[in-house]
Amino acid sequence: LIDMGTVTSSTSFEISNTGQSTLTWDIVRAAPTAGLSFSVDSGATQDTPDTVGITLDRGIAGAAGSETIEVQSNGGTQMITVEWGP
Repeated sequence: LIDMGTVTSSTSFEISNTGQSTLTWDIVRAAPTAGLSFSVDSGATQDTPDTVGITLDRGIAGAAGSETIEVQSNGGTQMITVEWGP
């Protein structure tokens, strides 16, 4: 869970690799929320974590809401919920 609360407009999370080979990944958004954006939607990492920036335009996205994204990779899948509001 990434909680952006009532005032945060940007944050980030990291995708890291604990395996021996290159980790390739994609962010899948089933129902994209207008006003919520990600700095990158795919990548590949071996030794250094990839940082994914999140930007929220509350004027477009609204005062409260959430979106669950799926990070799909050759190492598995992880669901992450981004939420904002009181």
